[in-house]
Amino acid sequence: MYGRNNNRTNRGVQGGRPRRWTRSASRRRGVTALLAMLFLVLFSTLAIGFYAATTTSSQIASTDETIARSYLAAESGMDFMRYQLANVKVGTATPSYQVLDKLYASLQTQLNGTYNITNGPEANRSIVKNGNTISIPGPAGSLIYLDNAHQSGFHVMITDTAGEIVVKVDGAHGGTTVGRAFQMDFSRQQKATSVFDNAVFSEGGITIKKGAITTTTGVDAKIATVMSALSNGTSITMTGGLVGGKLTIMDDATVSVSGGSVDGATMVREIMDPTAGHITQTSKAPDMPDIDPTAYKVYATNPFVASTKKTTRKNTIIRAGTGTPSSPVIFNANDTLQGILYIESPNCVKFMGDFTCQGFIVMEKSPTSPSTDYLDFRGNFAQDTVPNKPEFDNLRVTTGISLLAPTASVAMSGSVDSIFKGNVICDKFSFAGSANIQFDNGSLITLNPNPGSATFNGKTVLFSSTGASNMPQLGFNYSQFFSPKPSTYAEVTP
Repeated sequence: MYGRNNNRTNRGVQGGRPRRWTRSASRRRGVTALLAMLFLVLFSTLAIGFYAATTTSSQIASTDETIARSYLAAESGMDFMRYQLANVKVGTATPSYQVLDKLYASLQTQLNGTYNITNGPEANRSIVKNGNTISIPGPAGSLIYLDNAHQSGFHVMITDTAGEIVVKVDGAHGGTTVGRAFQMDFSRQQKATSVFDNAVFSEGGITIKKGAITTTTGVDAKIATVMSALSNGTSITMTGGLVGGKLTIMDDATVSVSGGSVDGATMVREIMDPTAGHITQTSKAPDMPDIDPTAYKVYATNPFVASTKKTTRKNTIIRAGTGTPSSPVIFNANDTLQGILYIESPNCVKFMGDFTCQGFIVMEKSPTSPSTDYLDFRGNFAQDTVPNKPEFDNLRVTTGISLLAPTASVAMSGSVDSIFKGNVICDKFSFAGSANIQFDNGSLITLNPNPGSATFNGKTVLFSSTGASNMPQLGFNYSQFFSPKPSTYAEVTP
């Protein structure tokens, strides 16, 4: 019995000391490893999530940047086209079916060969017209680039809709398919021309030797402005005389003043002082209308018949070749014209003594260059409105013209005052009379682009007002541009 008890007593004793149990410690070490593994999996999952989120955010940011740059490129393209379309020239008389052709020709002149068109990888990027659309640049998928790296750019499509146009601009960035596009309608609007704002306007050089270019009593002399659109060289030469208003020249042209008075200044040094403002310069000449005198021909129904007696003629036409430089057609002193005098070209005509014009004079353009056409006024020219008779009713709508002879030289001399009611438009004009000339509601315009286009060597030229409020319409094709319709501006599918 004692032996059994001793064995029970000694089971937990080894070497006289109690034996330690290790089961709980082993369990704790297993839990730690498990927790470490769980945290490792958790951190790995979070890392992968963070990586995915970062990658997605980066991709979204890149896409957003592409979209934003495409958006800006499209808006830049629309602004670019607003500028270009504001500077095109399409005549007011252009029928709707020809508008796109005129617009295409004008845009070719403005764009082809410029850096905007040539800056690109395509071999030929000139604008292209195909049917009723114009593509800028021409090749499909090509862009007008906004940077030298060829990353951002835009492509323009212009579509004709019965004389009006729709402009669509596609913007792109980075060569991706992501893009933005805007569309807007444009309509034709007449350009405001300032050519009739001047008392005297010449496409060539102007010479003022003596006399005055001023206004009638009670009218501000400053409206008597003189402008030359000669692009370079001396465009206005003034050795004497008086100009009531300012002189205007082009940026690359000069003025020569050795005497006289301009805009109230009487000293040459004061006139030429650039800070005084008596001479102004401009970089852009006024838009000149296209002129077609043949629009008036239908009103001249009676052929000219020469006479040595005082004669009254109505709605008269002088056939081409009737007058030559050595043997001109001659109107006698005290002859009267009622209605229109239409002169075919070539022709030379002299008006002797007092000539009464109850209407206006039109001479067609010369078929040859240089022209030998001239109109020589040797005495008084007194103009009035057409008579109040039914045979002249159709002429009452032809306002704004006193004398229209785009390729003829006009000379005036005499000792009795003359008066023009309306605009005088000719190739060259020279005045050497000892009497006054008065312009009512009209400007004097010369179209010859060379020196000597207008010469003043007579007495006084008076203006009651310029032709700004009396611009001629029949036979005049004024420039139009395309104006945007802001209410139609919208983002569309690229």
